[in-house]
Amino acid sequence: SKGCNGRAGPPAAVISSAHQQGRTVSGWQIWIVLAALLLVAEMFAPGFWLASVAAGCLAAGVAGLFPIGILGQTLVFAATTVATLFGLRPVEAFPPRLGGALWTEPVRALVLNGPAV
Repeated sequence: SKGCNGRAGPPAAVISSAHQQGRTVSGWQIWIVLAALLLVAEMFAPGFWLASVAAGCLAAGVAGLFPIGILGQTLVFAATTVATLFGLRPVEAFPPRLGGALWTEPVRALVLNGPAV
């Protein structure tokens, strides 16, 4: 839907309520608030997928600062969400382990090469 200034933005009900009070809500603000709410929800949800959706919302919020419209923001949201789902989720779901401890590159370097002197 179109915002008060003619640009793509949040739903008309949100704009109408905010406009009556003398302020407007931008699309990027809604994306950022949604990202924060999803990160809070992630703390209570099993798995890691809400964090990926929150990352998509955050990226769309940043993209909303540029004149790309709601379609561009939605595409940024979708691409970032999919990228983080496939990029971060496998790391979270299948972390390599070394004797029960998380095997990370610094740990691998220390175990295989010894301490740097």
